[in-house]
Amino acid sequence: MISPSYLSRSRLLFHILLFALGFDLAVAASDPMKIADTEGREMSVRLLSSDGTTVRVIRDSDGQTFALPLSRLNPASQAAIKTWLEKGGGLSQKFEISVDTGKNRRKTGGEDFDDKRVNLSPKITVKNPNLDTEAQNGKVTVLIFGRPVQSNDDLQILGAQNFELARLKPGDSSLFEMKEISQAYDNRGYAQFGSRYLGYVVLIHSPDGKTLYDFQAVPDALGQHGLKLLKLKSGLTYGKNLIEKK
Repeated sequence: MISPSYLSRSRLLFHILLFALGFDLAVAASDPMKIADTEGREMSVRLLSSDGTTVRVIRDSDGQTFALPLSRLNPASQAAIKTWLEKGGGLSQKFEISVDTGKNRRKTGGEDFDDKRVNLSPKITVKNPNLDTEAQNGKVTVLIFGRPVQSNDDLQILGAQNFELARLKPGDSSLFEMKEISQAYDNRGYAQFGSRYLGYVVLIHSPDGKTLYDFQAVPDALGQHGLKLLKLKSGLTYGKNLIEKK
């Protein structure tokens, strides 16, 4: 099992990897494409953003990032850039994620005085922190994890819910409220059962689930599997490598 201390920097490493690959930390680059100036000189680039007057690109030959005046490009290149923007190109994929679990814990009031119940009413706020760039639309997947009291290696999904994330204007945010989660457990004595609340993961990703835009995990170790977490189902228990326990 990978230790939590090793994974405590998982979010930071995610963004460092993007930087190392030549991606802007705020926006996703386009696929490589050929553009040409008005004199027909071509180069292969990945588009980053455009303000309508200039376009920021990464040149494939050397990884250099710079801005080009759109007026210097031929009509075909300008049209290709316009199409890319209309399809969502140049939008930010960097978000601020805050979570209020709404957690409260109390005795169940049952026959066994050791029985407890944790109630959760999670609220997730997703904000576009950029002041000059709209944020990418997509999906928000929230997973609430529990640890079975009889196993320190397994994970139970106490709740899982998906939300549609609309494109966010600069500085705007969206609030998502999960259905209430109530979990009984007893971690003392001879009649142990149930799962204690462990933490959560919020994944912001493309609608097809193939691209991870941003995420937050508490504790950090829960985020180590990235998009593989999308296959987990509420109420089920998983062992190492996210193998479902029968």
